[in-house]
Amino acid sequence: MSKLDKSSRVAVKKSGNELIININQIVEKPDHEHYNIVSKFDGKITQIEHSSGLLKVNIGEGVVKGQVLIKSDYVGDFFTEASGEITAKVIVSGSAIGSTNVESVRRTGNYKLFIGFKLFDKIIKPDEIENTFSKYEIEQEEVFIAENLVIPLKVVKYYVYELETTQIEQEEEFVIENLKIKAYNIAMQNLPSDAVQENISYDVYNKEGFIKVICNIETEINIGERK
Repeated sequence: MSKLDKSSRVAVKKSGNELIININQIVEKPDHEHYNIVSKFDGKITQIEHSSGLLKVNIGEGVVKGQVLIKSDYVGDFFTEASGEITAKVIVSGSAIGSTNVESVRRTGNYKLFIGFKLFDKIIKPDEIENTFSKYEIEQEEVFIAENLVIPLKVVKYYVYELETTQIEQEEEFVIENLKIKAYNIAMQNLPSDAVQENISYDVYNKEGFIKVICNIETEINIGERK
């Protein structure tokens, strides 16, 4: 007991000549009243609804993610809890990266068949499979040797198909359009569900065939969170 500040339950169990004592320590509920309201995004403040606490920002100011907006603190002898809503214009982004030069993989038509066995969860697989082709993919088929056997022994057929890769050069405009769709979908995942899209813009960076597209969605939302 001397090792615990507070206990919530003590259970004693007798086992032969032993006493087993279990002591559960109290887990205290966090004091949310002393949390501040901080910004979830970078943005420019457009509206403030302040209820209590020390207001640390003004309309028209730019704020960054994690900045304290309303602080829980003492005013003289009185404690004031941070409470209120801060609305701001923010830009929520998503990005995608691609290339005009892509690698295509296909089967050549060559394949080899190998036979293995399976008993319960134990599989006997031919070692030669690993040395068949430099690049390959495997399809397998399991067949009972005899369904009326007590032992569930199966034959496993491994079809090993040879693969080859080719380089395909895509049109830059085609790659950019596909990356715009991906970047937009990622930005939408980062956007709060109640946010309204006010404007959408894209930044495109191209360096030696590698293309990065950033989708920027402008919106106006409540940026505060208790933390």
